[in-house]
Amino acid sequence: IARDKKFLSEAYQSGNRFYEYWRKNRDEDKDGLCEWGAHAVLESVRDGKVAIWDQVGWPSEFEALDLNCMLVQEANSLAAMAQELGFSQEAGRWKKDAEDRKEKINAFMWDENSGFCYNVDKKNHTLSFKKDQDLKRQEIIGFLPLWAKIADSRQAALLIKTLTDTSKFWRKFGVPTL
Repeated sequence: IARDKKFLSEAYQSGNRFYEYWRKNRDEDKDGLCEWGAHAVLESVRDGKVAIWDQVGWPSEFEALDLNCMLVQEANSLAAMAQELGFSQEAGRWKKDAEDRKEKINAFMWDENSGFCYNVDKKNHTLSFKKDQDLKRQEIIGFLPLWAKIADSRQAALLIKTLTDTSKFWRKFGVPTL
């Protein structure tokens, strides 16, 4: 916006290091999908009471839908920054990274039966961890594929239908986050 190339260059380098940290340190199984690590509640900046974590298992056991959606958005932003800075080869790499992660999210985290996205077990990329389908809980992070432009038009329509369902997410004063 400011057209300050020096600032953009500094921000790009910082964003690049930030993204590489996640790729190197939060993809334990090296499958291209990341999981929360360390103390996930602090790292994710989510509410301390996350039903999946409290009732099913520790977040580092799951490929994290929210984190991976944020990384798609981050890679797309870095692609745009690289393009603006004249780094077309790097921009292409970032676009490919975003597309690869998007494909994995759609392949493993999108559930066709419910029309929603979920965390998955990092060992087998399923919605089952301790019990059959125990990771299949609709929560606010399931809408992040809309924000990160991961959902195609059909998926987006299903997500919006769930979002605006007054028996699920849509309330008198908007969408609850807890």
